[in-house]
Amino acid sequence: MRAARGRLKPWALVPIKESSLAKQRLSAFLCPQWREALFAAMIADVFATLAACTSLKGFAVVTVDPSAQKLAHQHGGLVIQTGARSGYNEAVRLGTRELVERHAADAVLTLPMDVPLITTRDIEDIISAHEYSLGGFTLVPSRDFRGTNATLSSPPGCVGFRFGDDSFAAHLKSAKAVGIRPFIVNLSNVALDIDYPEDVRRLLAIPRETRTHAVLADARFDPGAFRTPVLHEARAAR
Repeated sequence: MRAARGRLKPWALVPIKESSLAKQRLSAFLCPQWREALFAAMIADVFATLAACTSLKGFAVVTVDPSAQKLAHQHGGLVIQTGARSGYNEAVRLGTRELVERHAADAVLTLPMDVPLITTRDIEDIISAHEYSLGGFTLVPSRDFRGTNATLSSPPGCVGFRFGDDSFAAHLKSAKAVGIRPFIVNLSNVALDIDYPEDVRRLLAIPRETRTHAVLADARFDPGAFRTPVLHEARAAR
């Protein structure tokens, strides 16, 4: 499925909420300190992959969170604050607009911050699939095919963003409304976003040397019965 290299080189865009608001669905299993450690670890894993991917022009983060901004700078990313507190869709829309206006982006790849298994090969496969389909709008669904875990659009914003509940179906409808037939790519690493305890269980069943795995090991998160006591003393994340 690989197209000729060098034709399309997107910018990646990652919207991120404040760390204090992150991963509330794991609050019964991880205390705030560990949730923030998990937040930082997943961001670092995603940013490290984006920084290493030579198929991208660069990456940007839409956030006002200081720790996320610091990690972005450490990995060579841009920080955009406009729209960061206006909801996910507005953050993506305004971040995309800034990449187009200030950095001449002709394609934008959107990704969440909680897909720590993502690899440079995954990103290259999304780009190649997009080229193969002759452009427009490419989607990577979540594991249950209800959410959308990545989009690639060229020109950027050619389809209205519809992240939220049942966003995969909403994105298909949004594309149809403007006469674009989206290309769908299934990628297991990108499909697994970490929101619920069962997502953590699936993640830990896949042996990888990620920062996210290390933090969960330190937190002694039990992937079995989901009876892990809430820990009140967090050691420094690796």
